[in-house]
Amino acid sequence: MQVLDKKTGKLSVIFDVEAIRWLTENEAEVEGGYLCGSLCMAAGNYRVIRDGTHWLVTAYSVRMR
Repeated sequence: MQVLDKKTGKLSVIFDVEAIRWLTENEAEVEGGYLCGSLCMAAGNYRVIRDGTHWLVTAYSVRMR
């Protein structure tokens, strides 16, 4: 199984967000994961911070592979 972009036909990744827990206005813990078809998948907890207009992942702990 492969995940393909509908417009380009290129290999892609599906990201899933299950829950967001806000720590501050600019920091959050996000439960979610990603799927690359049969090539890869994982789920876990992301720690993200807002850096200006962008969000950065500062930590990731795997819950399932």
